[in-house]
Amino acid sequence: MSSCPNGAAPMFLEWGNISVNIDQTLTRGIGIGIGTPQQIVALTPSANDNDLYVVNKQACAPSYDDSCAGQYGGLFDSGASTSYTEVTQAQWNGTAEPNPKHLSFIYFNDDISFGNAVVDGFPAFMDQLDYGGQGSLPLGWNSTLLNAAVAQNVSPSRYWSLWPGSRSIDYGVPGELVLGGVDLTRFEPQTVATFQSEPNCALCPIVTGLSWDTDNGSFNIFSNSSDTLQISLQPDVNWLTVTPDMFANFANATGASLTLDPGALAYDAAQPPVGNLTVTLRGGYRTQITAADLFVYPRGYVNGTYSVINNTFMVAEILAQNNTGSVRDWGVPFLTFNYLMVDYARSQFQLAPAIRTDFSDQGGGYQLSAVCDPVTTRTPPSRATSSPPVSPATTTTGARGSGSTKGGSDTGAIIGGVVGGVLGLILIVGGLALLFYRSRKRSKAASVDAQDPMSQQERISQYTSYTGTTPRGAHEVSSATKSNPDVENWINSAGSDAAPSATLNASPHPFEMPSEHY
Repeated sequence: MSSCPNGAAPMFLEWGNISVNIDQTLTRGIGIGIGTPQQIVALTPSANDNDLYVVNKQACAPSYDDSCAGQYGGLFDSGASTSYTEVTQAQWNGTAEPNPKHLSFIYFNDDISFGNAVVDGFPAFMDQLDYGGQGSLPLGWNSTLLNAAVAQNVSPSRYWSLWPGSRSIDYGVPGELVLGGVDLTRFEPQTVATFQSEPNCALCPIVTGLSWDTDNGSFNIFSNSSDTLQISLQPDVNWLTVTPDMFANFANATGASLTLDPGALAYDAAQPPVGNLTVTLRGGYRTQITAADLFVYPRGYVNGTYSVINNTFMVAEILAQNNTGSVRDWGVPFLTFNYLMVDYARSQFQLAPAIRTDFSDQGGGYQLSAVCDPVTTRTPPSRATSSPPVSPATTTTGARGSGSTKGGSDTGAIIGGVVGGVLGLILIVGGLALLFYRSRKRSKAASVDAQDPMSQQERISQYTSYTGTTPRGAHEVSSATKSNPDVENWINSAGSDAAPSATLNASPHPFEMPSEHY
């Protein structure tokens, strides 16, 4: 129990290996049951999305093989669910977000279960055709999942916090999502830094410093000392997106090959780069990304097993993106070193250096504290170091892991699954092309006062031309790369569909209750 209005305790959801079909295909994600009888899917948390997205079973037609199902995070067979109800978009009770005009979606309601919650007739959507991408768990500003969790009294507030775990081959650790609170085992309260948030750019700090640091010196990744980079923190992507000139600067600093794997920064596996990528955000918050979490072997699904597909070279999880008017996503390589706390009711988000210990290997658990929504609307705080507003009456402890996850290393079968290198090259090249095909039209941020720490010469939206339904990474795409005219149409239309409009989303007005610091 908590002291929040509905008395609910925070909900802990593990982000790990999930069995998504009867053949025990493993996919990394958060396990969700959908339909009657329930079908298990593994969804990736998406701060871009407000509605739950699952992948249509027809995406893997006609073979419906395990490798295809695995890369999508499992498939949903609407015909096998007795509680499934298809509706028109006008009848649908999800959010009224615009979707790409060239695409066709199926809107429906069905029963879902997550954690200890069961929600009847929950709104969700899926593609009519095979557009690719893993299913997404919506954590956006107006998330239907967060709203339902509070309404069902299984979460004390719409607040959420997250650590994606580590996907390093050397140190794979399951991640976690906490609804309505924080996990005190994952960060030190005195290290928390606060940033302003707003509906159309919720998790958008500004990078003011970026350098590759080695024993031989520090190399600036910006072309000029005055350069900055607006980013959006997105746990659903496994890379860091930068400008083309920054991409070239990083390649020079790390000695990357641009020909070993065209379109990517590649390195001989026998001599990977040694150093750290140091990131400084406006306000002074600083973190370092180690080489072990930045350079990876190409990975993908082979015969239903998520494995290394080429161990002769490594690639940097850094991608180049031209100036498209959309902010650049930074995902797991950054967040694996930082615990993320998101408080829409207070229009802020917070970061703290993550404690990356694998407590499950130590027989340990988690320690949750609830965060209530505030009583009255107040001015968003400036960027300062402060603790999250934890409800003092609530601390929940528990063991990590759940019945839907598999034990062992979170890297699954990565170590022993080395297959041919030719397939790896094909997948990487195809994957880079797919980064832009899950476009959604979003609003452009409005102009703000010059004192706003997020203001700059040109405000941009957090919503890129790919969202939580994008394939998991440039080097991790399998059958989604197959030729499909509708996919090509999606790719070619990404620029126009991503064009900003002047309409802004309205801010929510949550009910609120006092909260205190630690």
